[in-house]
Amino acid sequence: MSKKAGNLPAAPIDNDVIEAETVEVELPERINPKTNKKVFTKPERDAHVSLLKDAVAYLNDRQFQVACLLRDIAEGECEDGNPFYTAYGYADFKAFCEGELEMSERKGYYLLGVVKETANGALSEDRVRSMPWTKVTLLAEASKKKVLTDANAEAWYSKAESLSYRDLRKSLDSALSSKVKTVQKKTTSSGEEINIVRVGLFNDQYENWQLALQKAKVMTNSDSESHLTDTIATCFLSDCYDSKRDSVATVCARFERSFGIKIVAIDPESMSILFGEDFASNMNVE
Repeated sequence: MSKKAGNLPAAPIDNDVIEAETVEVELPERINPKTNKKVFTKPERDAHVSLLKDAVAYLNDRQFQVACLLRDIAEGECEDGNPFYTAYGYADFKAFCEGELEMSERKGYYLLGVVKETANGALSEDRVRSMPWTKVTLLAEASKKKVLTDANAEAWYSKAESLSYRDLRKSLDSALSSKVKTVQKKTTSSGEEINIVRVGLFNDQYENWQLALQKAKVMTNSDSESHLTDTIATCFLSDCYDSKRDSVATVCARFERSFGIKIVAIDPESMSILFGEDFASNMNVE
């Protein structure tokens, strides 16, 4: 006798309709008395591997669906012009992810960044939908860094289909290193000097950086990496409550530059204006 495994929904063809088809697999009851582990015959092994592949394909497709829905929630708005998530009582995308979905902000922005690359970059959602999600994230990175382009996209898709994740990572790292320039200083057409900063990051550090950039994009609606980097640094400095933190005036000035706003900072104890006195005077604010 044998018992049935739990049912697994088959991967849907249409994102909008999830049909509850099921797949069944026989689970053996034979146990090796020496190891106390289940024994699988070849047909049973083949059945499990087949089921596992179906499950992986299903999860890959669902990851895309989750990412696409997150994009709509992060960028959409209600009839009154307020952000989508405010209709559910949340002040921002982070709160919606954590409160409504029990999903970390980190994962929310991570998924959001990948699916945005399929819309704005050279990455084709149709081509990568059935690929392992880990490889899709690498291709999204390649697209963002302009290594994967419209001209060579097919070659990268072929690599993703034939190479292991590790080898695909090596191939991408090699392409990125050959693309990076070692310029330290550059003068713009307007005569301004800018600094070209090159920093080596481990994979987990690079993922954190991409998440920070994606969050800054949502905050500022900008695609300029220099602007986004400045925004990230500004947000960090605003939370640095130690002896090294910048002055209130410096932090406020950076926020004004990053977000195109005007700030008036007031000391709640003395009610004196710490920053933005000229602007406050023009508004007749005491």
